[in-house]
Order: sequence, then structure tokens, then C-alpha cells
Amino acid sequence: RSASPEVNELYWRARYFWNKRTQDGFQKAMRYFGEAIEKDPSFARAYAGLADCYAMRSGAVPPRQTFPSAKLAASRAIQLDDSLAEGHASLAFILLFYDWDWPRAEAEYLRAIECNPNYPTAHSMYGMYLVAMKRFPEAMQHMKRALELDPSSLAIHTGVGRVLLYARRYQDAAAQYSSTLEMDPTFPQAL
Repeated sequence: RSASPEVNELYWRARYFWNKRTQDGFQKAMRYFGEAIEKDPSFARAYAGLADCYAMRSGAVPPRQTFPSAKLAASRAIQLDDSLAEGHASLAFILLFYDWDWPRAEAEYLRAIECNPNYPTAHSMYGMYLVAMKRFPEAMQHMKRALELDPSSLAIHTGVGRVLLYARRYQDAAAQYSSTLEMDPTFPQAL
């Protein structure tokens, strides 16, 4: 469902800050997602974005303090729109990294890709799931697809490096991280 131009702008501003992958970026993104929800409580994509912020903050905040809120927001997104790829991808991330429910995580990633085969984050995050399962060739396929869909995403470029790293292709991983740092020398995940 479409949002008003004002809510849509808040959403994309929030995604911009979320994509920075810094704690400050997550805080700003949460503020903008929250504003979008205040202005339109039925805008499912904002709930999915909020879930992504809570989940990604778990590196700096104890997971027990962030993932329950992430799960509530992802569940709300799906409740509002079950065909929303973002909601299913957000829930899958939580199922993988917090609940450790790997079969359900995979099912949610596949549902996200089914809902929107052109959602780069679903391919990227599913790629990381496949890395955890040591299915490296499949992981690389999804990371490459994500990169085709969003070649400017520093997080996806870094994700390609992460797949190479865990596949023990260390020189290729280092080259990928270096390539990412050419795009932004301060990007934390590549550093």
C-alpha cells in the first residue's frame, strides 16, 4: 500500500540512516520510522524498518533488550501486510540470530523473496543465512543477486566479503572489503 508523500519521505530517510550501519544511524532511523508510524499507524514498511533497527542494534545493546521489540515490530508489519517482503525478511533475521529457529528463518527468507524477488535485502540476508548453513555457493548466488539489485549498497558489498571470508577465500574477501572501502573509507562493517 502506498503512503502519503510525507510518510514515504520519512520512511526513505530512515532507510538512508539504517544503511549507514552505525549506532547513530540506527538511532536516527528509529526516530524517522517512529514518526512515519505516528503519522500512519497502518504503514507496514515502517514497522519492518523499525524491526531492522532494533535487530541491528544488538551488536551494541544486549540482544534481550532489542530482539523482543524487533520481533513485535516485524510481526506487526506482517499482520498489516502479509505480502510485504520487508516484514518477512525482518522476521527471518530475528528467527535466525535470536530465536535460533533455522528452519523457520529459511522459510521466512524464502517467503520474502517470493513476495518481492527484487528486494535486495532479502537476498543479502538470506545469503548470510546460507553462510551459517555452510551452503557457500548458494550464499554467493544470493549475494550477487542482491548486488545486481542494489550496486550502491555498502552493506551488500560487505556481505559479499563476508561470504568469501567464511568460505575461507581470504584474499578474495580482503579484496572485496578493500573495494568497499574505496566507496566509503569509513564504512564500519568493511573496516
